[in-house]
Amino acid sequence: MSGDGGTGLGKGNTSVISQASRRTNMELRAAEALDAPGVPLEYRARGAQAAGEAGTARALYARMADDVFYYWYAPDYEPLGTWSLTEAGPRGWTDPAVMIAGALAVILAGTFVWWILHARSPLVPPALFRNRNFTVVNLATAALYAAIGTSFFLVAYELQVAAGWSALEAGTALLPATVLMFIGSAPSGALAQRIGPRLQLTVGPLLAAAGLLLLTRIGPHTTWATDVLPGALVFGLGLVTFVAPLTSTVMSSADPDHVSVASGVNNAIARTANLAAVAVIPVVSGLTAAVGAAEVTHSFRVSLVIAAAVAAIASPLAFFGLASRTRTTRTARQVTCAVDGPPLQADPALCPTFTPAA
Repeated sequence: MSGDGGTGLGKGNTSVISQASRRTNMELRAAEALDAPGVPLEYRARGAQAAGEAGTARALYARMADDVFYYWYAPDYEPLGTWSLTEAGPRGWTDPAVMIAGALAVILAGTFVWWILHARSPLVPPALFRNRNFTVVNLATAALYAAIGTSFFLVAYELQVAAGWSALEAGTALLPATVLMFIGSAPSGALAQRIGPRLQLTVGPLLAAAGLLLLTRIGPHTTWATDVLPGALVFGLGLVTFVAPLTSTVMSSADPDHVSVASGVNNAIARTANLAAVAVIPVVSGLTAAVGAAEVTHSFRVSLVIAAAVAAIASPLAFFGLASRTRTTRTARQVTCAVDGPPLQADPALCPTFTPAA
C-alpha cells in the first residue's frame, strides 16, 4: 500500500531518499533561474528565500525525513479507509475486519495530521486553515461534493436497476445539469466578483438540494421529460450558482505562494467526501441490501433525501461562516496555468514593463 510499492525499509525508502535529494536539487536550480537577469523582482525575492531554505544540509535531512513519511507511510490510511467503508455494506459495521481496518485508517490519518503540524516542510501548510474563509469554504466543499457524487451514482443506479434503462440512457439522464454548468459557470463567477460569493454559496446549495428532492420522483416507470428533467434542471442551476464562487473563494483565501496548494487541498477534500458519501449513504439507506425494483426505489429515495440534507448543510455554513464583505479576486495576468499558479506571466500591476522572452 506504499506509494513506491516498497514493503519495508529497503527499496521503498531508498527511492524516497533519492527523490528528496533530487527535489532539493531542483529547488536550488529553480532558485538560481529566478535570480537570473530580467526576472521580475517579485519572483527573485521568492527565489532567494527558496535557496536559503533548501541549500543547507539540515534542510536536506529534514526533507528526506518528511518524504519518507509522505511517500512510504502516510498513503497507507487511504486504502484501509476505502476498504472499510466499501465492505461495511455487505459485511456490516460490526464485522471485526471492517472495524479493525476503519480504526487503523483513523489512527494513521490522525498521525498524518500530527506529522503535517510538526514537519519542517509540511505538504499542506497548517497556516492555510487559520484563514476563516478557507476553512469554511472547504467544509462547504465536503458537504456539497458528498451530495453531488452520491447523486449521480444513485440516479444512474436507480434508472438501470429499477427502471430498466440502458447504461447509456442512465448515464446521460442528468446531462442537462452538465450543460447548464458549461453555459453558466463563467457568468456565475463574474457575478461573484461583483457582489461577493456569500449570497451564491448560500442559495446554490439550497437549489441543489431542491433538485435532488425533485429527483426522488424517479421510479420503476420513469419518464425522462416529467420525472428526470425538472430535477436535473434545478440541480444544475444549483451547481451553476455555487461551483464557480466556491473555487474562486478558495483561491482568494490563500496567499499567492500557496494558491496551488489551496487548490489541491480543496480538490482532495471534494474527492474524499465523494468517496465517503458513496460508500456510506447507500449503506445507511439500505440500498446495498435492497432486492427488487420496489425496495431499490425506496432506498434510492431515502438516499437522495439524505444527500439533499447534506447539500443543504453548506448553506448555513456559508451564510454564517463567511464574512459579509468576502470578495473573490481576478488575476490581471493574461497567460496563466489552470489555477493561476505558478503564473506564466508576471503580474502586470507589479511589473508593467516585463515582457516574457520569446
